[in-house]
Amino acid sequence: MDNHFTYGPRRGPCVVCGHSGTACARCRVAFYCGKEHQKQHWKVHKTTCGCVEVRSDERVGRHIVAVKDIPMRTVLMRELPLVVFPRAPRATANPLEPEEVCVACCLKVNETVPCGHCGAPLCKRSCPNLDRHNIECAALKPLEHSPRRFMREATLKFGDMLFPTGLRMDAAILKDLFPHLDPFAELHGLVAVRIWKAFEQEHGPRLLNLQHEIAMPSSENGTVDAAKLKSAYENFLTSVSVPADVALSLLACKGSETRKGLERACGACLINSFVFKKEKYSGAALYSGLSLLEHSCLPNARVLPDGDSEEVLLIAARDIAAGEHVTINYDYEKLLPTRSERWLKNAFLGFVCRCELCEDPTDRGTHLNAWYCTTCKSK
Repeated sequence: MDNHFTYGPRRGPCVVCGHSGTACARCRVAFYCGKEHQKQHWKVHKTTCGCVEVRSDERVGRHIVAVKDIPMRTVLMRELPLVVFPRAPRATANPLEPEEVCVACCLKVNETVPCGHCGAPLCKRSCPNLDRHNIECAALKPLEHSPRRFMREATLKFGDMLFPTGLRMDAAILKDLFPHLDPFAELHGLVAVRIWKAFEQEHGPRLLNLQHEIAMPSSENGTVDAAKLKSAYENFLTSVSVPADVALSLLACKGSETRKGLERACGACLINSFVFKKEKYSGAALYSGLSLLEHSCLPNARVLPDGDSEEVLLIAARDIAAGEHVTINYDYEKLLPTRSERWLKNAFLGFVCRCELCEDPTDRGTHLNAWYCTTCKSK
């Protein structure tokens, strides 16, 4: 296995001439067609080449640190996924016709065809990404011996069970109403099997390095109710064990070691997965270097897709000083309004955020959560 902490493309367009080139051996971000153009570009590239490295301490474990001053908009990492998997579709405009997702290419489609062996939904039997599904398909019980439902059929049957009158609701709505019932349980089980089987593939060593367990975070200074933190921790354990149970029921082989492997896969997925924000796509992936990044509600970097591919870039969102930890916001689409809410959200992933925003009672001078004084009209 390559010892570099990131996993990215080996070839790409030369930054000087645009012709096909190989990745810089040190940073794996820039590409050069040959030594001549690499030397020609060195005065520019040397300011950011090798600007981050992996370090470890007792507080946060392994993390990424800037080893030199990094200008804003610098590309810090260029990564390809170690494994890609589908996500359950969200609520649609018409809840009677929920979207379906191909488990191979993760594209949203109106109609799917079942895999001839296991019954998993595919956009077509000749899906160009069928090799992804083949990883878990061979390990699953044949369909005729284990009838199962995925996606739309699961959603509609789920609705019929709860509403005999024929009223059918979208799975995402039903999930909110009945959180202990999961119409996509078998899809989540399939994802667990895919990641578990990927442990045996080319990128297995990198996947096995991903964090998959958490410790229950402690409530310091009474900032968050300890009972709520415990509940968040227990929710994580349930979110690991339930898909593992379903995955085990789908497999032709069983055993304690298999169960441990499936739980490890579920834990790695919950803690490290990155979701693709694309209109016609419902997928997520695990990345090697990105899994080392810390969370901050005021991050100094951001993960962005590189075009329409599943390659992603980590880009400095502001100037980063040497010695500073490189951070991202794990849920950058929204910022939870109070510190206690942010803490509980992060407790599900096994940590309590210690960023500048969460440590400052004034919320960086914004007084976002302060009471408005009716006497002096000040916060």
